[in-house]
Amino acid sequence: MEFTVTGQAGTRVDMIHGETLDAAGNFTQKNLNFTKSKKTGQFPQTVSYILKDGTQTYKPMASVHGFQYVKLTNWPEEVRKENFTAIAVYSDLKQTGQFQCSNDKINQLVSNCRWSMKGNFLDVPTDCPTRERAGWTGDIMVYSIPATYQMDTYQFFKKWLQDVILEQGDDGRIKNIVPNGGLPSFMDGAAGWSDAIVKLPFVLYLFYGNKEILEMAYPAIKKHIAFMEKRSKKRKLWNKAKPAYHDHLIDCGFHWGEWLEPGGSMPAGALRGFTAPDMEVASAYYAWSVGKASEIARFLGEKEDAAYYQSLYQKIKKAYQREFLPDGRSKVERQFRFVRPVALNLAGEEDKPAIVAMLNEKVIANHYHVGTGFLSTPHICKVLSDYGYADTAYKMLENEEQPGWLYEVNKGATSIWENWYGKDAQGNPKNSMNHYSPGAIVGWLYGSVAGIEPLLPGFEKVRIAPVIGGSLQEVNCVYESVAGKIQVNWKRHGKAFILHVTTPRAAEVLLPDGVKKCVDAGTYHFECTF
Repeated sequence: MEFTVTGQAGTRVDMIHGETLDAAGNFTQKNLNFTKSKKTGQFPQTVSYILKDGTQTYKPMASVHGFQYVKLTNWPEEVRKENFTAIAVYSDLKQTGQFQCSNDKINQLVSNCRWSMKGNFLDVPTDCPTRERAGWTGDIMVYSIPATYQMDTYQFFKKWLQDVILEQGDDGRIKNIVPNGGLPSFMDGAAGWSDAIVKLPFVLYLFYGNKEILEMAYPAIKKHIAFMEKRSKKRKLWNKAKPAYHDHLIDCGFHWGEWLEPGGSMPAGALRGFTAPDMEVASAYYAWSVGKASEIARFLGEKEDAAYYQSLYQKIKKAYQREFLPDGRSKVERQFRFVRPVALNLAGEEDKPAIVAMLNEKVIANHYHVGTGFLSTPHICKVLSDYGYADTAYKMLENEEQPGWLYEVNKGATSIWENWYGKDAQGNPKNSMNHYSPGAIVGWLYGSVAGIEPLLPGFEKVRIAPVIGGSLQEVNCVYESVAGKIQVNWKRHGKAFILHVTTPRAAEVLLPDGVKKCVDAGTYHFECTF
């Protein structure tokens, strides 16, 4: 915040920065778990300024704050809005994606996702710009694809990925936070967090087509896989008698698990990560990382590694199915247990339709409320729409009750909340109001609703397969890919569907009636009924 003030020399003024107001409309920092310092008497996120005589202008040059509101104390004159300027500070990344549709609340959601990115993409990708400002690997693990649709992330992520590699433990363990935030080392290597070492370079190669990023990360990926393979050979005491297939599952170490499912609490989730880590989550991401490592090895021409990792992946996948999908379905009746086996390709192909059908039933029974946590929320709408339940996916997206994305929009959110229950029924805030990770749904808007995906790395071949549904009558999306501009505009009138496409490379266009068109670079117009 830049400000101009007139007063007497020696007067101290304080500017306390906060994200929101409480239920009574008063300034608060309670949602940030802050307490007033007993030593200094100050609140965190405070700028203290001692005046000189006369009129002066000041702005902090070595600190930033996450805020929507500022509380002034001991201000020496009338408060005039023209004397204050809020300055947004973030890494200068080119905006590559634009998404607009006929639902203005969804447009606001997209804006919220973009501003949460900006508020947290400041030299490193942080979780929030207030309470922690920490480079959590899990946050970017789930948000790497949505981020890359919205902005040119290549150099930004490459730089941070180098930091991740530099901080990797000698045993191959990946830090939960990079740069390291001081958490005990035994908490590192958490499933779904540490796997960012695989996910991030894979996504960058997929979107930018540059093998440089794979070559840079590959030695660290191999160390990560070796660490997990060694960890899988250990067993909790109560699993000692399990069959041999259990050697391909992971039940040891600290794991955050699904994290922040609706109704869950942070302290309880962290305690479970210590005392009873989720073996399903740990084993699922072990399988996923090994499978992706096999693909990366193949891209790099590492044939022996590719074959070894593929064989190991099949063993882990088979063990996962025996332990967590007996009879082809989950016995745990929570949404994420019906998302992850399909999203991470752990279920048998013959079992996936039935699993998604059960997921669809659970979402409907939950009145289309979001029921997933940190790791599965990015995937749930895509899993539903890919298997014929686009109507359910749209109803979940457009649900305006809590927990849900548009509930936040209706409450005036201009960024993404950390917790599905970020504000209670009375309007009191609970946690950070600026965590981009739950906004990973924006990846579905670009990749499925607009339907833009790379068929070959670097968009050397493009897939355009719009998913229609919900209240949407029109979508206009532009993505500036490394291969050139991709533009999709679709409208529907009753049962008529009209699609305009611009593609810089050969493309596969899939229409809602199931007809597939293969086209060269250019601009095209399609119509069909559905």
